[in-house]
Amino acid sequence: LKPTKSAYGFLIRSLAQDKNVGAAVSWMDRMVEEGIDPDLEIYEAVLEAVAKSGRQEMRRDIEQSWIKSLKKDKGIKRVSKEVFKTIIRVAARYGDLSAAAEWLKKMKEAGHQCGVNEYNYLLKGSEYMKDPDTAQKFFNRMEKADVKPDAESYNLVIKTMAKAGKPKLSEKWANKMEEAGLLTSKTLQFDLVAKSIARNSDIAADDAAKWVKRAVELQKPLSASSYRAVMRAYLDENNASSARQWFEWMEQNGTVADYETYLMLMRYDDRQTAFWHSKMEEAGIAPTTESFNLVIRSFSEVKGNQRMQKAEEWYERMLSAGVTPDQETYAQLIAASVKSRDDSTDKWFSKMMDSGLSPDSSVYKSLMMRSLIDRDPIGVRQILDWMVLKGISIHRGSYNIAIRAFAEANEPEKAEEIYQRLLVAGRYPDERTFSFLIEARAQQGSMEKARAWLNEMLKAKLRPGFRSYAALVKGFALKGDVERTKEFLQEVQLRKFHGMRRKSWTEMMLPALQCFEKAGEDEEMAKWMDYSLQRGFEVSLEAEEAEAEGASTEKEEPKPKKRRSKVNAEAKAAKATGDALADLEALKAAGEMPDIRDFNKVMTEFASSPRSRFSMAKAFVETTIIPAVKPNENTFNQLLRCNRRGDGKRGVFTIEWMKEKGFEVKRSHTAIVVRQLFQDFVGETGVTNMDSLLERLLACLEKKRDRSDLYDSIIRQTAEVGLLKEAEDWAKRAADEGLWIPVKTCYRMAKANFKDGDEVSSLRWVDAARREKGSTPLIRFGRFVDVVTALRGSSEGEYSPTTSERVDVGLVDRTASFMTRLCSDSTVAKEDVPYLKIMQAYSRAKRPQGAADWHEKMAASIGTPPVE
Repeated sequence: LKPTKSAYGFLIRSLAQDKNVGAAVSWMDRMVEEGIDPDLEIYEAVLEAVAKSGRQEMRRDIEQSWIKSLKKDKGIKRVSKEVFKTIIRVAARYGDLSAAAEWLKKMKEAGHQCGVNEYNYLLKGSEYMKDPDTAQKFFNRMEKADVKPDAESYNLVIKTMAKAGKPKLSEKWANKMEEAGLLTSKTLQFDLVAKSIARNSDIAADDAAKWVKRAVELQKPLSASSYRAVMRAYLDENNASSARQWFEWMEQNGTVADYETYLMLMRYDDRQTAFWHSKMEEAGIAPTTESFNLVIRSFSEVKGNQRMQKAEEWYERMLSAGVTPDQETYAQLIAASVKSRDDSTDKWFSKMMDSGLSPDSSVYKSLMMRSLIDRDPIGVRQILDWMVLKGISIHRGSYNIAIRAFAEANEPEKAEEIYQRLLVAGRYPDERTFSFLIEARAQQGSMEKARAWLNEMLKAKLRPGFRSYAALVKGFALKGDVERTKEFLQEVQLRKFHGMRRKSWTEMMLPALQCFEKAGEDEEMAKWMDYSLQRGFEVSLEAEEAEAEGASTEKEEPKPKKRRSKVNAEAKAAKATGDALADLEALKAAGEMPDIRDFNKVMTEFASSPRSRFSMAKAFVETTIIPAVKPNENTFNQLLRCNRRGDGKRGVFTIEWMKEKGFEVKRSHTAIVVRQLFQDFVGETGVTNMDSLLERLLACLEKKRDRSDLYDSIIRQTAEVGLLKEAEDWAKRAADEGLWIPVKTCYRMAKANFKDGDEVSSLRWVDAARREKGSTPLIRFGRFVDVVTALRGSSEGEYSPTTSERVDVGLVDRTASFMTRLCSDSTVAKEDVPYLKIMQAYSRAKRPQGAADWHEKMAASIGTPPVE
């Protein structure tokens, strides 16, 4: 079938609307080849699509070919006025004003009369280009051509002036419009003019306000967007009081503020964000996630002790309103917690991950700042490596945090490694980058390298700040290099830095003065002390020395010594941390797929850190491990080990999360959590509902053996902290479920009761161990003596007469007395008394006489004792 003209037209117009310019032009050419002439609508659609795409040369070619086809193929001597109008309208609308003016001239030459509409096309183009001079030129041509401007003509010129940021000219042309008798509430677009002035002028608020007032005087109703533009202009000029007055005036004039108006006020009147949000709710407008985020953000950015408290209050208010927090909500809460330096950063990060939201670069940057504040450079690098592994775009600021962390930790080599990574990532260093590197080398005393970094900064065409020069002055002064100290002090004097604190100035100037004093440079000392006074800082060696001497003579409280073992453990953990993530990056770069053992190395590093890394570790499991491989038992062991004292509850929640996600809960997992819970309980860190937490752990276990192991852990831990009644209750609950208590636990319960003075219960627990294979009274009581009198940290029954540690002699005497009484009242037969075990207990207690006495009892009871 041969396509019809209407079919071609429909296809070409559809392609043009879809911005498929090449296809639209191609089909129009094919239409012409088929001998079908495109009509005016088709040409207009194609011309507009081409102009909109910015291909002005192609548009001009199509215009010329159109005119030629009309004259040559159809023999038309005079092209119709509608063709010229279409060409002029499209050219002007998309900024080709010279071409539009040329076609207007050709239209006149063709004998057509040019009216106000044709000139308005040119004025519309001037508005589009924000070209006030061209607009006035076309307006003047129109008047010279005896074409009378209409209200639209004046409107277009006024809007052009407004968009060009010339409010005075807008007002001038409005007066002209009024003189022409065309200015009414219906003919002038007051709202568009006011908004254009507000958006395009530097100092626009008062000028935009005049137009709104003028409209009100003419009783023209304005939308909330017009008032909003004026209020925004005042807020941009930091004139919040005027913006608030305009809000009141808007309400008085009967214009109701909409959601966008309140949102604008919350965004730009940042000191009153909470006020505007409350006012919006009072007006009956439903709050949204975005509106709550603006309030939370306003509190996260202000200074003060109540910053975090207010942010949390609004978060709770958000939940109460039924509004769902998003990624931005948690990002602002995390940022607020970091700025407040409180301990809730991990909590908010965990909430974010539990909500199924993925952190962006701003969240990771806040976590890096948290580690920087904690003086944890390894933690900073871990987060940076994690961002690389996840393919997150890392900005310069994040690299700067890592460089600063290692610089402050006096590890300049690692800071320089991060700098190289910044360059490899295609990021450009700034002044702060180099200042951290200079400070790191200066603090180390490597002044030539510090100066080399200053030269690198200058090569990068960056202007060094006060911190850089202060570090160089201090470093050379401490080295005793008088000439270099003078050189960089002169640089400080030449550059006239501002905004320094007294502490920063003193830390720079005092070493310099001391350096000059040692070198006998009295004139230099006097010169720089005078210069300090000129800058508003009084620095003198005598005053500083007197202050230091006074501080040293004050009686100081003796500082508790940090345990060496803890210091060594932290240093060892820090040294070993940070390589596993780099290994994962290397595998990824090589195109290899890491297995679970590679991922578990990272988890082990998280768990080995002196500081809690639980939130990071859990996020790593959820976002990195689970999408790639299936976690194993060790993965979750390391995750649970990330908890520290006080985190027992979180361990329970983690076990429940594992159960919910379909991961098998093993006995090793629950054992870690139970131990943490009891550590919290003993440390009185707030675990008051321990029984309910333990019950929740039991609810996560289905296998009989796993439940038995958990009961065993609970009973042993409860007994060890002296809660014997509770331990008995848990043992009864286990028995009610048909679960056996392990023999080892029976002996521990016997020991706990014995030490507590309850010999009857102790004897009952010894008897409960009878189900052990091959058990006899002699073996059971021997085990009992071993357990009660064992050395701390040794295996039960371990005998080591050469050890220097002694057991509690009183406890050994009590045990021996207990066995004597049991034998005397025939509860235990003489041959079942564990004589040898009691003798070993006395030996461990360094009581040879006690051992000798029981040796005699043994001989009297069973005859010749064995060689042991």
